[in-house]
Amino acid sequence: MYAFIRLTSVLTNPILAVDKKLKEICNVTSEVVAGADKVSLWTFQDNYSKIVSIVNYQRINKYGDTVEIKLEDFGTYFDAIISSEVTRASDAREHPQTACAKDVYFKPDNVYSLLDFILHHNFKPIGIICCESVGKIY
Repeated sequence: MYAFIRLTSVLTNPILAVDKKLKEICNVTSEVVAGADKVSLWTFQDNYSKIVSIVNYQRINKYGDTVEIKLEDFGTYFDAIISSEVTRASDAREHPQTACAKDVYFKPDNVYSLLDFILHHNFKPIGIICCESVGKIY
C-alpha cells in the first residue's frame, strides 16, 4: 500500500520533472509485481514500426540506456503487443509470441519471463510497461 501512496505523491507533484515521475513508475512497478527484476517504459513510434524505451530500470537501482526494437526484427512480438492489452510469457524464450527475441534480447540480458501491459489512449496502443524476470522463469 505504501508504494502506491508514494507513487501518487510523486505523480501529483507539479514541480517534479517528468523523468523522475517515469522512474518512480518503474520503481513502484518493480516492488509490486512479483518477479519484476527489470521494468521499462516504451513508446510506439513511426506508425507502430518500432518501440523505443524511455526508462529502463533494474531492481538493483540501475538505469540503462535507451533501447529500440523494430517490427521488421520482431514481427510476432509486435503482433502480440499491438493486438492485446497484456502479453504474458512465463518462458519468454520459447513462447510463440516472444521467442523471436531469444538470441538478440533475452539471452544477452539473462531474461526468462516477460509481462507487458499495453498502454492505450483513445483505444490506440501508445506504449508499454514491460516487466522482466532475470535469471529464472517466473
